[in-house]
Amino acid sequence: MRLRTKLLLLSIVLLSVPAIIVVLVSGSELIKREQDLKRLSLKEVRLELNRELESFESDFRKDTVMVANLDDVRGFLGAATARLTPDLLATKLENLVLRSQVDSLALYSSGPGGFKRSLVIGDNRDIPMSLGNELGSDAVDRVVYRAEVSDVRATMIFPVVLYGRIVGLALLRRIFDSGWFAAFAYSHGVELGIRREGSFLFSSSPAIGSIPASRLDAGILDSFSFESSHDRYLGTSTLVFSGQEGTASAELVVKAGKMLIEDRRTTAILGGILLFCITFPAAVLYFVGLRIISSLASVADAAGSLSRGDLAYRIKSKRNDEIGELYESFNDMALQLEAKEFSLNERNRKLALLNAYIGAVFQDLLVSCVAVDADGRVALANTSASLELNFPTDAAGGDLYSIPFFGRHRQIVERLIPRQDAEGGGKARSDPVEVEDAETGKAYTLDAFPAPLDGERGGAIIVIVDVTEQRALENALVRNEKLAAAGQVASALAHDIYNPMSVLLSHIQLLSTNRLPPAEASRFLSRMEAEARRIIRLFERLLGIVKADAYQEAWTEVNAIVRDMLDVFDIKFKHRGITASLIEEVGSLQVRTSPEGLKQVLFNVINNAVQSIERPDGSIVARIGIREGEAVIELRDNGRGIAPEDLERVFEPLRPRGHESGTGLGLFVSRRIMRNLGGDLRASSSPGIGSCFTVSFRTGGILGAA
Repeated sequence: MRLRTKLLLLSIVLLSVPAIIVVLVSGSELIKREQDLKRLSLKEVRLELNRELESFESDFRKDTVMVANLDDVRGFLGAATARLTPDLLATKLENLVLRSQVDSLALYSSGPGGFKRSLVIGDNRDIPMSLGNELGSDAVDRVVYRAEVSDVRATMIFPVVLYGRIVGLALLRRIFDSGWFAAFAYSHGVELGIRREGSFLFSSSPAIGSIPASRLDAGILDSFSFESSHDRYLGTSTLVFSGQEGTASAELVVKAGKMLIEDRRTTAILGGILLFCITFPAAVLYFVGLRIISSLASVADAAGSLSRGDLAYRIKSKRNDEIGELYESFNDMALQLEAKEFSLNERNRKLALLNAYIGAVFQDLLVSCVAVDADGRVALANTSASLELNFPTDAAGGDLYSIPFFGRHRQIVERLIPRQDAEGGGKARSDPVEVEDAETGKAYTLDAFPAPLDGERGGAIIVIVDVTEQRALENALVRNEKLAAAGQVASALAHDIYNPMSVLLSHIQLLSTNRLPPAEASRFLSRMEAEARRIIRLFERLLGIVKADAYQEAWTEVNAIVRDMLDVFDIKFKHRGITASLIEEVGSLQVRTSPEGLKQVLFNVINNAVQSIERPDGSIVARIGIREGEAVIELRDNGRGIAPEDLERVFEPLRPRGHESGTGLGLFVSRRIMRNLGGDLRASSSPGIGSCFTVSFRTGGILGAA
């Protein structure tokens, strides 16, 4: 049998057996106690008898109202008999008597000598033939009782009024016979007697006749006692009827022995039941608990064997209940643990081989690598690092900064190494940093990658790359690019200077003849001044190209510079009717660039945008944001736009952006500035719609964006 079923049956037994015993014993005691209390509550029975009589009188009054409201009775007594015969009225009144508590009903008509009986329905015993005027007026709305030898009668006489005058009387009677009192005494478990004056009209037991005359003469008493036939009785008396024929009272008695309730026996029985209800479940639960504990002890012993490493331990049992299922589950768990241990050992063996292979590869790397733990101790260093940085190969376990190279550049290395914060999150990895080592005279690139060598505390692998030769090649390449650009600019500049110089020469020759009128000579001089100023602007742009290579980088807040440059052009915007706006997709964006160089680039781009707008609803929108991890500034206008074939040529020197004004060096210088700073300047355009110039910054050169 299943353990759950056993426990369920046990619970049913533990709950039902004491409950059944309590119900049986308590029910028997309650029945006896209820019977005793009924016999003792004589006052309650007396009150019940009075309530029965009051209820009867209330119903009796309702019947009188029914008769008083019967128009046919009023008409009959008023001699209006044309529409109702005495037989029909008798039938109606008989139905009224049958459905009420009235035994008899009589009608009296008013006459000269008093009230004469006209009609009787029901029992007509002792119903008078006539009623005097005094009796009729005295009986208005009052119940009159009469206690006679064989029964007690209740009579009500009330007037019938028609057209404001009394035309007759109605008499209603109800008789209490001995059967009614006997049924009341039996239902309430008492002996009942009805007496008038000193004689009993009715008694339900001979014990009633044994009541001493002294008790009866004492009148109505709450309680009294007497003896009859060697039994002791308790009695009480109450007035039940008071009428013209005399006063009647009811005597209620019961045996006094029934008053004694066996409290001690009841207390002893209930105490025994309570003791049984406590000890029986406790004993059963004790023995059941011993079996369960012994079964669980086997599981505890087996768990101890597993904790000591004996994964081959198994529990032997043939039980088919939940304990047996627990044993089987434990054996399955032990089997799985044994298989997991074998798999783990095999994986550890493979990891050991893999670690040896990785260690060999790490040592043979041509790049210098040093692994450090979270406390800054050297965990591993390859041969290239030992040779390049000149420290012994047995430096593992020592402090990283005890190595001279790392000691000289400690601040840079500490900034590069990613560390765990107090809440377990790590800071973002920094960009590689290039350092000049004064001791060796070489240039190195330092980079660090997170490597959890010490569990959750973190660690890092520092990579050191000698970039001395690479930087020499890059510098030579830059010098060649500058020479090529200078040659390109010189060639274009020579072409553009030739034209104004030829104009100046021809004008000088004409002026030297002294044959020109003054007005014409003045016009020639103004043109010569304009061409000379044009040559000066060309040389100023040429100086800007040279200066583009000399900007110094620093952490720069882009948002503030863009706002400043838009404010610089505010007057020109208003003069040209241009609406300028700034959209900041990010808050304070800081990038690694040159503030002066960025201002020069934005000035050139915004100035070109203003010159390209010829419409009255011109607009320039500046947008600061991040695109694919790259910080950018977009400057969009709704000017005339640039043709697709001229889009890249706008960045060539001495090629104006689709209009005649300007030297054509602004965008060339701006792109050169941004590329020298690690960024770029790109353009996109739709003819007739507008252009968009995008200023981008060096990838990874973002310090923060709120």
